Formats: sequence, structure tokens, C-alpha cells
Amino acid sequence: MLNKVCVLLAAFGIHFLCTHSAKADSTGVDTQPQFLQEYIWDFANGSTHYVPMKSPQNGWTCFLTGIAGSFSQPGEFIKIDVLVIGTAVIWKLHGQSFQPGTKAFARCVQT
Repeated sequence: MLNKVCVLLAAFGIHFLCTHSAKADSTGVDTQPQFLQEYIWDFANGSTHYVPMKSPQNGWTCFLTGIAGSFSQPGEFIKIDVLVIGTAVIWKLHGQSFQPGTKAFARCVQT
């Protein structure tokens, strides 16, 4: 029951009840089974940096929950895409921006 409540809260942007820190394996993929881990892409980490998230192979669906900053130049974007590492497939949050302060937020739920 708690997991369903956490998913419902995530849909409304409420995350203080269910969050905990993530742990990653050697490929950088988040291995903790949580519902409200927030992933953040930040221009400060480099405009080509991506954030690895959960795997659709394990039934995870990831979605954007927010963006911040200014997207005013051609070619600037934020998106969730699929990344293939060997036989592993993961969702990744990434973007391109030339504006300091640009961020994107995402969460994943197991379906």
C-alpha cells in the first residue's frame, strides 16, 4: 500500500514522505527500488551531460516532472531518451542549453 501511495504523491509533486538516497552500480545505473527518486539534469554539469535513470526492461517508466530556466536559443532542449549499454537499456534524462540555471526534473515509477 505504501508504494501505491508514494506513486500517487509523486504524480502531484509531493516527495518528502518517500525519498531516500540512490545507489548506483558500476555502469551508473540506479539500482535501488524506489518510487520517488528525483533525477535532475543541470546545465552546470555540462550541456551534453546525461543522467542515467531506471530500466524499461524492468518495467520502469520515467517522465518529466519539471523544467527551470530559460530555453531561448535554437537547438536547446530537454528530453527523456533510451540509452543502450551492452545488453542493458536505461532511460536517460538529458538536454542541451546555453543558459546558466537551466534544469530538468524527472521521476520513474514501476508499472
